[in-house]
Amino acid sequence: MNLFINTPSYYTQEHGVIDEIYDLCKKISSMIDVKRYTDCIDTIGIVPIIAPESVLEQGMFKEVKKISLPYRMAVISLQTDYAKFCEANLDQKREIILDNIFCSLKVVKGRLKNKFNYAQMERDIVSCVVE
Repeated sequence: MNLFINTPSYYTQEHGVIDEIYDLCKKISSMIDVKRYTDCIDTIGIVPIIAPESVLEQGMFKEVKKISLPYRMAVISLQTDYAKFCEANLDQKREIILDNIFCSLKVVKGRLKNKFNYAQMERDIVSCVVE
């Protein structure tokens, strides 16, 4: 249980927490153990960024792609289309968040290459969120 997925930056501050999205992130975080997929890092933190372009243009909520092998951790924050998320129904919001999570994990895979079993982690995440 060393995968941490926060609720979306900016969106949550402006619109509040969507309980179902919070529960989705919490469920994935509690069921996935990063050590099952790599020996290189112990912790992955993911914070989706869902903010309007006007806020992003001000230099706020910048994407982060940090992987520290000495500290055995990764911190990833990728931007997601704000308007698309705001207009989406709950099922679509879940899919948008899952897509952000998978894109974030692909950043880790890109750095760790064959030392990270992304495919298995993706399958395990999908199986834990299927209702």
